[in-house]
Amino acid sequence: MNKVNCIIVGVVVITLVMSTAGPLVSSMTENKKSEICVKNPCSMGPILEVTTDKLVYNMGQLVTIFLTNVGDETLSGGGPIITIYNAQEEIVYQEATNCWYELEPGEYIEWLPWDQTNQQGQQVSTGKYVAEGFLSGDEENYVDDAIFFISKIGDELDQYQTNYDEYCTAPIGYFPYNTTWNVSIAQSFTPTKEILTRVELYVGKNVTAYIPYVLAIRDNLTGENLTLASVNPDEFMVFPNISWIEFDFDGHPIA
Repeated sequence: MNKVNCIIVGVVVITLVMSTAGPLVSSMTENKKSEICVKNPCSMGPILEVTTDKLVYNMGQLVTIFLTNVGDETLSGGGPIITIYNAQEEIVYQEATNCWYELEPGEYIEWLPWDQTNQQGQQVSTGKYVAEGFLSGDEENYVDDAIFFISKIGDELDQYQTNYDEYCTAPIGYFPYNTTWNVSIAQSFTPTKEILTRVELYVGKNVTAYIPYVLAIRDNLTGENLTLASVNPDEFMVFPNISWIEFDFDGHPIA
């Protein structure tokens, strides 16, 4: 286990509002929820952080998970329970131990490497995964997760985006549309690699969709298609349910 010594510098800004209703000291003492730290920073307490040793793994590579106390007080908890979710938020792996840990600030637990097999011993597919770590403490539980990706052999992740606005009428952007229309949406990215192997999009379909979803790569919005990939509509979930869909380009040069 590694120990890391951290120095935390706290800066406190207090704004005083003068009033004729009463003295300032009286107002602050009556508010029992007020906390002012001047000489020493307020304690963060124990904080669990889950990380993996890599962001992207080739299929079959071992995935090592770390559970670290990044707070400034001792983290006391039992377990841990490690759960791996796929992009559809389904559990593909889960294991628990019955141990008690006293993790000082900076100390960590290194979980036995996961071999990318599910509970039935089968290799999981490529895509996005989430590793969740859980420790049960005396007074509170500690939970955190980390995103990682499993890639085809020879693939190297160029870039990714994991956030979207779940309140949109479609996964990307606000716009009025009729469910019978075929809608085109564009999103830009700047590749740093010369070969494009595949793209994954977090998308869904309407219940009447029957035309394949076509993804085109262009060097500008109105330019010629550099390459195309399509996925049949039966691969998609019906909106508002959405899922990660892979478009395979078979190693097309883009630079």
